[in-house]
Amino acid sequence: MSMTTVPTDLKFPRQTEGSNLNNVDVPLEIDGEDFSQHMTDPSTGGVEDMVFYLQLQMRIMAEQRFFTTFSNIIKARHETAQNSVRNMRSG
Repeated sequence: MSMTTVPTDLKFPRQTEGSNLNNVDVPLEIDGEDFSQHMTDPSTGGVEDMVFYLQLQMRIMAEQRFFTTFSNIIKARHETAQNSVRNMRSG
């Protein structure tokens, strides 16, 4: 069984070495016209933010699929072992 690893070298937009989430410059509330300007203005990094969060979402979804598959395999192995024990007790 091959294990899937999720990269941990993901950096938040405009995050510098040694910085944390408390000092990342990402606006929390943008509406209407401001949002359009934020996404098209190269100095705000809006497109890079969007690409980053899309990649993050894809990685999280891949990890979720891995754990769901792994959980289903472990459950099937457990149920098989449990049925074997039941068969030995009844037979």
